[in-house]
Amino acid sequence: METTVKEQFLSSHTYELISSLLLHEYWVDDIYQSINREPLIITSSSHHDDVLDLTLVGTSQSFLSWYNMVQQKLKYCHIQIISIDTKGDSIFFTCKVTPLVM
Repeated sequence: METTVKEQFLSSHTYELISSLLLHEYWVDDIYQSINREPLIITSSSHHDDVLDLTLVGTSQSFLSWYNMVQQKLKYCHIQIISIDTKGDSIFFTCKVTPLVM
């Protein structure tokens, strides 16, 4: 009986809601951890009103690798690219990251 109740709970709307709230709570940490997996440097960041503003420096390959990874693995987050600027040999990527409402 315990297994049946557990299976029912795991497939319930309540479980989905709790899971989405937990993901929503930690999405900023997940984004920072994902950046650390790529050769990107955070030059500025601010978090306010469920928006994370980031400026990252790196190669276009490292940025696109990070962007694609977020799209595939952190599906509860959305990245909006604001600008791409070059200064010397450096490429600056400015973007806004927001959680998706589930």
